Parts: sequence; C-alpha cells; structure tokens
Amino acid sequence: MSQNTLFNYFNKNGQANNSPNIKQSTPTTKRKLENVSNNSPNDKKSNLSKTPSTKRKLENGKGKDSTPKSVNGSLKKNTPASKKKKDEIIYKSDSEEGEEIKTPPEKRRRVFEVDSEGDASEDEFVPEEHDVSSDDESLSEHSESEPESASEDGSPVKISQRRNPKSGKNRGDSKKAVSSVTPAKAKLQLFQPSTPSTPRNKENGTLDGGDNNWPHLKYDFVQPNRIKDIKMRPASHPDYDPRTVHVPDDFKQGLTPAMRQWWEMKAKHYDCILFFKVGKFYELYHMDAVIGANELNLLYMKGDFAHTGFPEVAYGKYAAALVERGHKVARVEQVETPDMMGERVKNLTRPTKFDKVVKREICQLTTKGTRVFTVQDGESVDADASYLLALTEKECVGGKSLYGVCFVDTSIATFHLGQFSDDKHCSRLRTLFAHHPPAQILYERGQLSPRTHQVLNTSLTSVLKEHLAPETEFWSSTKTLTTLSERKYFDDGTPDGLKQFLSDSDSLGLTASDEADLAVRALGAVTWYLSRCQLDQQLLSMGQFTLYKPVDHEFALQEEEKPSDVISARHMILDSVTLKNLNVLENSCGGTAGTLLYKLDHCSTPMGKRLLHQWLCSPLTGIKSIEARQSAVTELIGQPDLVQTVRGLMAKLPDLERLLSRIFAQSSLGQKASHPDSRAIFFEEKTHSKKKIAEFISVLNGFHIAQEIANTFQSSDIGESSEMICQCSHFPSSNPSGKFPDLSDHLTFFKNAFDHAEASKEGHIIPSAGVDPDYD
Repeated sequence: MSQNTLFNYFNKNGQANNSPNIKQSTPTTKRKLENVSNNSPNDKKSNLSKTPSTKRKLENGKGKDSTPKSVNGSLKKNTPASKKKKDEIIYKSDSEEGEEIKTPPEKRRRVFEVDSEGDASEDEFVPEEHDVSSDDESLSEHSESEPESASEDGSPVKISQRRNPKSGKNRGDSKKAVSSVTPAKAKLQLFQPSTPSTPRNKENGTLDGGDNNWPHLKYDFVQPNRIKDIKMRPASHPDYDPRTVHVPDDFKQGLTPAMRQWWEMKAKHYDCILFFKVGKFYELYHMDAVIGANELNLLYMKGDFAHTGFPEVAYGKYAAALVERGHKVARVEQVETPDMMGERVKNLTRPTKFDKVVKREICQLTTKGTRVFTVQDGESVDADASYLLALTEKECVGGKSLYGVCFVDTSIATFHLGQFSDDKHCSRLRTLFAHHPPAQILYERGQLSPRTHQVLNTSLTSVLKEHLAPETEFWSSTKTLTTLSERKYFDDGTPDGLKQFLSDSDSLGLTASDEADLAVRALGAVTWYLSRCQLDQQLLSMGQFTLYKPVDHEFALQEEEKPSDVISARHMILDSVTLKNLNVLENSCGGTAGTLLYKLDHCSTPMGKRLLHQWLCSPLTGIKSIEARQSAVTELIGQPDLVQTVRGLMAKLPDLERLLSRIFAQSSLGQKASHPDSRAIFFEEKTHSKKKIAEFISVLNGFHIAQEIANTFQSSDIGESSEMICQCSHFPSSNPSGKFPDLSDHLTFFKNAFDHAEASKEGHIIPSAGVDPDYD
C-alpha cells in the first residue's frame, strides 16, 4: 500500500489501538486478522494490538453508506450518494460518535471516525497526485463557465482533537484545530508541472490514452486538407490568410458561452496562443493547451478536452518562455465583472445565453519582435536590441533592386526609416541584417524577388517571417500618412524626424517624397502590425523617427568603378560576410565566446552594451575621431581611482532607455481610454501599481546617479585633457562647457513632489502640498 494514504495517516505512529468497535475493516486489516487466526492466543492478542482500528464512514446527512470499497478507497459501484461531490472532510474521535453533525443539504461531508484511544498524528495528510486531480475534477468540468468566488463553507475541513493534559478523561474540553483548503487553493494544485494526462472518453467513461485523441484534432474545420481562413478561402487560394481560421456557426451554437467566446477570438488569431483570463487564472484550451503542456510542462486538467492554466501572477514567466521559442502570445483579459455583466443583461430586450458571459478582449499580442516589457511582462534580461523590420522591394534594370525598410526596437520605440538601391548580391541588405539583426520580418506578399527570398531564407533562418497582403495590410505611402493623421498619434503635429520623408509640394503632409515612398510604405506595414498587437499608440505617439542610411551610401554601386584610395566615408564598411569571417559579433557556432565583442564588452550599463555593438559594426575611419577616442582612453587609464568610482556608480544605473519608454507607454499619452487594457480587470492591480511606481522611482534614481557621475568628472581635471570626456560629462554652464544637461532642478522637484517610500509601499502617489493645485 502507498505510504501516502489515509490508512497510513491514522496509523502513522504505529501505536496500539484496542477499540473493539470495528465496523468496517480495510483489506490490510483483513489480511492481518487472517494471520492472527493461525497463531497462538498470546500471539493473537499481540497482533490485534497492532491492527489499526480506523473506522471510516460516509455520511450524507440521511444515513450511513456501507458501499464496499476497493483497495484504493474508490467506490466499486456508483450509488446516488457516491456520485455527489463531498465538499468537506471531517475527522472526529469516538467521543463525538454520538453527536450529530448538522450540515446544510448542499454541503455533504465525508466523515472518518477515529478511535480516541489511539494517539492520532498531527502531521498534515498529503494526498497522492492522482487524488488531488480527482478531488478537483469538478473545477475542470466547469472551466468553461464563469468563475465564482471561493466559498470557505464548501472547502474541505479537518477537525482534530487534542487531549487536555490536565483534564485527563474529559475530552469535551479538547481544542479543535481547523485547517481549510479553499477551491482556489485546490485549483492551484492542478497547475503544478506534471506529465500530460490522458483524455477521457465521454461516451464510455474510459481513457483513450495519448495526446492524439484530443477532440480538437478531430474537428473537420482544422484538418489540413479542409482548413479555410476566416473569409472561407482554402489554403490553396493565393490570398489565403494563415493567421485566421473559419469556425462553422453550427459548431459554435453547441458551445458554452465562454468557450464560444474563446473560439471567436481563436478564429481571428489562429496563429497565436490565447492566454484566456478566467477569474484569477490564465487558461489555455485545445491546441493551445497542448503547446502549453509540451513547452511549459503545465499539467493537463481533467476533462473531455485539452485544458491547462496558471495564476495571473505567472503571466510574465510563461509568456516569455513561449515567445523565446518563437510562439505568439495573445493576452485576453476580462473587461467587466459579473456584476457589470448582470447590469448589461438587464438592459437587453431578449438576452440569449451567449450574452450572459463577461466580456473579454485581447489586450496585447506579443512576439519576438514586439516585446515591450510592461509590468505584466516583467523586465528584460537581455541588453541586445530586438528589431521588428518591414521590407518592400522594387526591381530595377540590370538585376538591381530598390528597397524600402522600417525597423524598430519596440522596447525603445525609435523608428528607423530608409530607402536605398542595392546590387544583385543584396550587399547592403545583408549588411543591414548584420548591423541591426531583426527578430521578426514583415514583407509584402508577392513583391519580393527570388534573390531577396533566398537572402531571407539563408541569412535569417531562425527569424520569424510573415507576409502581409498588399494595400490592406502592407499600406501604400498615402494610406500610411493619412492613417497617422486620422488616428492622431502626434498631439504636437508631425514629428520633425518624420517630416524629412514627406513631399514639399503637399502642405498637408499626406504625400511621401519620391526618395522615401518605399520607406513610408514599410512604416505603414509596421503601423498595421503594431495595431494588431495593440501597441501602435504607445510606440508611435513618442514620435521618435530617424533616417537610416547604409554605411557605404557615399559610394556609387557600380561594378565597373572602384572606390578611390581616399577614404571619404566616416565609418568602415563591414558587411555580413566580413563580420562573420572575422568573428566580430558571433563565432562559427552562433555564440559570442572568442569574438571581438566578447573580449571588449566590459560595459556596466545595457545602453553601453548596445552602443558598443554599433561601434564594432561601423568602426571609425576619420583620423581625428580615432585620436579623440584614444586620448579619452589614455586619460581614463591614467586615473584608475576615478574609473573605479565611476564604474561603481554606472553599475547601479538601470536601463533608462527602456524604462522611459515603458513609463510613457503606461501614461495617459501612451495608453488612451480606448485601449482594452484601460478596461481590463486585474486581480493583481495593487501589485502592478507598485511595480509601476518602483520603475518610476528607479528612473529618478538613475538620473540622480547620472548627475553624480557628471559631477565626479567635473570635480577632476580630466575634462581639460580630453575634449571627448568634457563634452560627455560637463554641463553647458560649466567651464569648460560640455553637452551633458544639468538635471538638478528637475531632480529636486521630483524629490519633494511626493513621499517615495510611502508611494512604494502603498502603490499610489500622493502629491505633496503645493505640487498640484487641482489636487490641493
């Protein structure tokens, strides 16, 4: 018998129990009694003293159930009493045998009577893993319905008695220790890592075994030879959209309201894994649950279909794990409470059952190229940039191409736009991919040449690639600029960085220049995709646009002509082949060990690591610029104490670039009232608020440290010896002057604006008197 059963729990101390009132014996007890009959009377008495006297009864409020049990304690025959769930488990001693336990009819209890003569162990009983799943089977069976608040009355209760050493035989004065397990806690136990369970066959009640028998694998509308997109186009159609799937209406009519809601979202985001919020849990169903079990080692919940899940607080961990493996994750939140749903249903003339479900919306879609690291996502552990890149092409005569690109690191929200011609070997395009390695590529369907496709398939084998439909998804330049204007991303008008791509002949700014038409089209593709991911407002509204130029743009790409011996470019040209052969960024195995970047990267901040990466990709060629860097390094080597002090301060700096972007995204400018996240119901709202305030205070502390670093350099005479260090660390008002902004006034204002310690503790900011007149 297993060491983790109720039988061994009550007999854990191994002490004698001489109670003669044994109404029902376990199989182990029967075997021991049979052995006793073959021994001498003296041995019989000795053996009987070792036999457990545990008595088990099932009470349902009307009488006792004497249905025979199997070895593992399960019922051999389904009786009306056995079919009903027992909400409470009560352990009581024989002293209470005559007492009647009154329970409400809907709260049935399983009662185990313990012989009072034995010293029951006070150790908590730990059930077998299969027992936990069995006890909580009802949770998975009703997972499609709306969550209900956990009731303490319906939770299992263990009541144990302790003898009062002073009273001796008076057991009525003994204290009762009650420990309860709420349904929410019981459900948490189901989400522990485990091997996948086998699906249940609903018709015959048997287990089919294996992951190949899930119901979703047998649906006709998801079979490879019958699948269609949401517009009923088969996979062979040239405009087939693999991101969607057609779900028949007759199939949805037979679903529960919540499951119908899930399938309607899945139909529009078939390429995503839906983290479907149900109460305090994110749950995964059907094909998503299989991926969650395989990739995240989540436990299948019992039921007729694949079903897994995890608590709300674990979203960042599990979402990051799936995104790193190349999956897309859609976070689905509840945007109304059950009370709000009830009020909404009351106002409907003829509500249906599908109206009686809380509304849910997709609040964020995360891929490798669209990670923004919100408070739900958690912080980034990698300092490297991760770009979302859109690419379009126009073929020219002579085997050349004209490319338009737009790429953005969504964690920083700086958009790089460029348009350039390239040779038949795609040299500039390959160099772009090497200097700014994309994590995800968007391209216009049917517009790329075969050689460009070959570059994407050979140079970027592990990168996500997604084709967009012309005009509807990969917008024209006119539609792009019109959409940017209509959606009012920019409160202060068109940003200066974007004006350089507009035509001078159009005063409204709705026409792109001839030299930037393809670049603006690529911006339109990025805008459409960010809108699909619910990230367009928080990224575009920052208004950070910059021009991308190939490092060799000074030279004409003509095969007959050779560059002159005079170096006129500011940066050396290191294409992708050179970077790979010289092991500048990566070695032959794809790692960084032994590379030049590995040897030189001793940066103390994430911002410095990203800047060093760009410097190594584009080394300087100007003599004066090189000498300026050498002079700065020489001065720093000559003052090791100063360097040690500054390095200690820099090590405390957070990733200010990404934190500033996150703070802006969470503000009223970055997230307007129309965004689904503004309506989402978070059960960990206070935790999220504390994280937001902690990030804001971290930024303030970071700027304070940066100011201290500048003051440290200014207090030394190193700025007088190196012009570069002077420009980087001296204020404009200093002597000698530099370009580092003086933040003293701003830091003093925020230091006195609110109580930082109180805000971090309570999760909200209360302005000090005089800071905000409206609040006062």
